[in-house]
Amino acid sequence: MNPVKIEDLPDIRAIAIEDGHSYTIEKDLVDKTNENSCLVVYYEVGLEGSELKEKMTNSIVMQFLNEPFFNDLRT
Repeated sequence: MNPVKIEDLPDIRAIAIEDGHSYTIEKDLVDKTNENSCLVVYYEVGLEGSELKEKMTNSIVMQFLNEPFFNDLRT
């Protein structure tokens, strides 16, 4: 296996998202004949050690987003 050149790596940068704001980034597929698509969602919910109610709410949301749910949604 050959090492990856630095110019072949994607340009990924971290940004600070203000509370209550959301952003959408759309990117066209390189292969126009490809009918597949994908979606990546990132949720930022705060620092570890937050209030118990927020932790429990996040835990419930994560249960819904778990693998079995994703497989049902995908098919």
